Order: sequence, then structure tokens, then C-alpha cells
Amino acid sequence: MSFSYANTNFRHRRLTVYQLRATVNASGDLDYALHAVADLVLSYIAKYLYVKLPSEAMEYRSFEIDSKRGRCECVSVEERRLWTVRFRFTTKNNLCWFYDVAMIEENGRLLFGEVISKVFNLGG
Repeated sequence: MSFSYANTNFRHRRLTVYQLRATVNASGDLDYALHAVADLVLSYIAKYLYVKLPSEAMEYRSFEIDSKRGRCECVSVEERRLWTVRFRFTTKNNLCWFYDVAMIEENGRLLFGEVISKVFNLGG
């Protein structure tokens, strides 16, 4: 289910490259499923940013990371089983990439969503 749309302001253009919405097969244990998916996402971010994750990340709480390679912001609301993270980095050709990942419990199901987008400077 890949599709694109663009938002433009006067100096930048944001293009959605990929978007996904799914239900995580939790087999009854939603906390375990949320933590398993979050661990996969966090390990990717830690490897890319080449940083040690803060203790809040390992406890699935809100945190922020800034490094020379990018930025990561996470918001967690435990009572709602809401966990969302935005991972941002810039490539050598000055494209700024955003990876937005979110999970939330809804009606006894764990929903997962991801949007990958890029922003590039139009000049001016």
C-alpha cells in the first residue's frame, strides 16, 4: 500500500514516500507485542545514530536523542498503550528524511502505523 502525496510551502517540499497501517498479531499480550515492535524500531535508530539509547527508551517512556547523524523524539502514554517515535536525519545530498512510527491500543487490538517522508529545499 505505497502511495505519495506532497505538501509544499514556499521553501520546502515534503513528499510521503511510504505509508502503512496494520494490526499487530499480539496473541492476547498487547504489552509484549508493543515492546517487541518498539525494540525493533529502537535498535534500528540506535545503530543508525550510533548512540547508546537512554534508560527511558529501554523502559518504553518518552525521550529525545540528538546526535550529529540525526534526531529522535519519542512520546509514550502508558495508560493508553500509545508509543510513537519520529526519527529524522539528513543525507549527503541534503534530503531530510522522517520516519514516523506509532502504536496504540484500540478495542483490544494493537494498531501500528508508519509514514516515511522526505523534505527537500526548493531554494529561494
